[in-house]
Amino acid sequence: MNLKYLFFPLLAVLLSTGLYCSFAYNFSQFGAQGNHFVEVLHLYAEVPDGSILFVGDSQIREDVDCTVIEDLLKDSPPCFNLGVAGMRPFQVALQKDLIISARPSKVVIGITPASFDETINQNDDFFMLMSSSVTPSSYLLERLDSDELELISMNRFQRLLYKRKFILPYFLSFLHRSSSSEAVVPAGNNLKNPHQFEDIQSAEELEQKLQDPKVLGIFSFGDHPRREREAFAYLTASLKAEGIEVVVVQMPMNPITFNVVPADSLQQYNDYIQGLSEIIGFRLVNIETDFSAEYFTDLTHLNREGSRLLSERIARGEYDVI
Repeated sequence: MNLKYLFFPLLAVLLSTGLYCSFAYNFSQFGAQGNHFVEVLHLYAEVPDGSILFVGDSQIREDVDCTVIEDLLKDSPPCFNLGVAGMRPFQVALQKDLIISARPSKVVIGITPASFDETINQNDDFFMLMSSSVTPSSYLLERLDSDELELISMNRFQRLLYKRKFILPYFLSFLHRSSSSEAVVPAGNNLKNPHQFEDIQSAEELEQKLQDPKVLGIFSFGDHPRREREAFAYLTASLKAEGIEVVVVQMPMNPITFNVVPADSLQQYNDYIQGLSEIIGFRLVNIETDFSAEYFTDLTHLNREGSRLLSERIARGEYDVI
């Protein structure tokens, strides 16, 4: 076979591969939550020593306004809201070394029973996004499934290939925005007050949601994977061992939730958190029932008024958080 006939096809493959790799290397659009998480990962190296870090999932993101806290506490250390929607305790635990390297004076972790769920509350892209930043301990590695292990262990070339899943959706979204007259609302990813949820669901809508077994199941603490509880204990114990003060806040939940979620499931969750606080020695603050329904956008997230009120109470010392 004449090799000259292979030259141009091979050249085309090499050129297209090179162009893609060059493009993908600089491509950094991973969807709203992925982009927000990348900002969080970058921030660890930039926060001033002695800062207060609020970490967790979307409840921390929506409920805590660090600008309010800093305005009311002029002499307080800098405060950062690192909550990310879909961030599970296991994924926060993978960031343990990054958190420690930031040298915070205090880490505040917000949780509810739903925080430990792996059905609805899940974003496996976070493993890939962490792959260049974290080195999991053997304790966490042995609790990863095969897909997660592949994602967290990706090398640079594998990450370039993985980015393919984000490229087309990004350009379709870009074209939609370009052809639409709707105003683009900023995501608010300033890591001080990244509140995003604005649509308020009615009591009727929320009661209807709780009729869905999948939604109700996220509050069934006893059914959640054991590894989430193990990772949470590992994270809090590791931070305490480094001399970092750890505060765990049982975050507010809409009163409607308590009318539907079985009491024994909530008691199991409360018993677990209380027992763990006694073993590890972190401070536990329970404000689950402190807010009426008017302050919520849905089952577990405060609206802007509720977020401001919670942040003011933290700053005024009504809650022993900071």
